[in-house]
Amino acid sequence: MAKPGTNRLAGVLLFLLTAIALSAYSGLNVDADDDLQIWVGDKKSTVDSRNNQGRTYFELRDIVEILGLGFKENGNEATVSGPRGQLGLTGNRPLVRFKDEYILLNQVIWRRKEKEWYVPEDFLQKALPAVLAQRLQRQATRSYRVFLLEQNRVQVDVINFPDHVRLTFTQTQTAPIRVQEFQDSIRVEFGDYLVVPAMPAVRPDNRIVKGIQFDTTEAYGGFRIEKGQNYYNFREYPSDRPSRKVIDLYAPPVAARTVPEVPAAPPEPTPSVVPPSAPVPEPVPVYKPREFGNLITLDPGHGGEDYGVNPTQEDLEKNYTLRVAARIEASLRNTPYKGTLTRSQDVEVAASQRSAIANYYQSRCYLSIHVGGAPSQDAKGPVVYVHTYAGDGSEGQGGGSTELRSRSMTRWETGQKPFLAQSRQLAMLVQGELNSLYGTENQIVEVPLTQLAPVTSPAVLVEMGFLTNKQDQQKLATAEFQDRIAAAIVKAIQRFLD
Repeated sequence: MAKPGTNRLAGVLLFLLTAIALSAYSGLNVDADDDLQIWVGDKKSTVDSRNNQGRTYFELRDIVEILGLGFKENGNEATVSGPRGQLGLTGNRPLVRFKDEYILLNQVIWRRKEKEWYVPEDFLQKALPAVLAQRLQRQATRSYRVFLLEQNRVQVDVINFPDHVRLTFTQTQTAPIRVQEFQDSIRVEFGDYLVVPAMPAVRPDNRIVKGIQFDTTEAYGGFRIEKGQNYYNFREYPSDRPSRKVIDLYAPPVAARTVPEVPAAPPEPTPSVVPPSAPVPEPVPVYKPREFGNLITLDPGHGGEDYGVNPTQEDLEKNYTLRVAARIEASLRNTPYKGTLTRSQDVEVAASQRSAIANYYQSRCYLSIHVGGAPSQDAKGPVVYVHTYAGDGSEGQGGGSTELRSRSMTRWETGQKPFLAQSRQLAMLVQGELNSLYGTENQIVEVPLTQLAPVTSPAVLVEMGFLTNKQDQQKLATAEFQDRIAAAIVKAIQRFLD
């Protein structure tokens, strides 16, 4: 028979062990209201939420199983495979690789242990759609619905005329069609159904249309019409058939750049009234590309339902980025340069649209403004990112000018190539000014970034500090320090452009 003292000691030890286990477990669990819900048809699946240093995560293997995707782990790296490609993940990094570029998440991917990976919610919004053959639609916070997509075969036909190229898009469904113009291309986007392309048998006149590409980066698939050297403008026509879209792309009007010499009238054998000279035709104005001058594009990161880093509901990254970008724009008014914002309100703007705004305005440079977040609270200070092309050691020539941009036609995703050297120079100047402000010695980071790749001007992504670091957060929360950040960035811009 055990002694009473022994029983009491065993009871105390059991209580302590239970408390420790519950404490460790509670460090992982989050309130059930934070669980993720995914609807596939009428079936609802729930993915339990987990907490890591105050941040909410969801188990990746549960998500890929629900969506019918593949998952493979290799040490600290993993891949998620879907019908449209693979996503590459690295533990404790906020970057997801898709093809040759990276998608930047609001927080790092958490590899807790072997075969146990966790992702933030924006992984579902930013990364998964790239490999799915279904539409993953956000219904509400932490609630998503998968729509199985029917196929939409789209036949593209080409007719070449002397002064224009006609493209006809005929679809088997009646999906909505949207046509958008960018600096180097025109995009034709289809909704509601998964596009299966049928490319034209006739090649377009490459002076007007450099090429037609199927664009798999669109949610359902679309087409990118690359402008040729002689492209002037385009016109789309309404059709009596909702399943068809007709687009005409024109060369510039024929211009009489010199006044033609009028031949002298031949002498008459007898005096007569000399007939009037042939009328001199009025020269047709020659088209010139638009010019906007010394414009700087400022891109406040995130917005709308995309909060960015959010350690608390009061400290949302999207709010900090808009405040500082507005201060930079105001400060630029005292310089020879002018700033323009990709968003001036709390709205969500697609990454491709942000890049397109910079290209449309032929910006002198482009700065995407962000705030960092990290699993370690020790990470602090500013970090400036520049784009690099994966597996490409080529350097930009450092000669990217307005003239180059208006005459040289490049693929959308390679717009940054001629400006890589200039982008590094701008990044180092911004990093130096912000390091002086913070008292840090951080270095610039070069990594493929989808948002910067299409920009046809020097472009950088600036993380102004870390909201997950207490000292940085306290500084960033004050209007006075936000003014100092804006002043430092404007100083770097002036040093770069002057």
